[in-house]
Amino acid sequence: MAFSPPPTLELTVAPTLPAVKRKRLRVARTVAAARDLHLRIAAQFVQLASRFESRVLLAKGTHHVDGKSILGVLMLGAAQGTRLRIIATGRDAEPAIAALSTLFDRCPPNA
Repeated sequence: MAFSPPPTLELTVAPTLPAVKRKRLRVARTVAAARDLHLRIAAQFVQLASRFESRVLLAKGTHHVDGKSILGVLMLGAAQGTRLRIIATGRDAEPAIAALSTLFDRCPPNA
């Protein structure tokens, strides 16, 4: 019986990809709707946030929720006059913040 050496393990290290600069932007908006941040407005926010690659958070005080989750957004319980922060992190953070801010700005007080 002839002895054969074990096979050689060859490792190839892939070149590292260049670091992608990730933007993190925030803006504050006030809930103007007379009926608070209700389902229709929350659904519009989530649908719009989901169009972006960036991570979107909606914050009330120290409580942050995923801006792409309808349950998270509704659980904030944002009443009329509540100050919310929209936070976006990622490549398309700037257009995400602009679009989501516009949604709040367009929301009429009697929505």
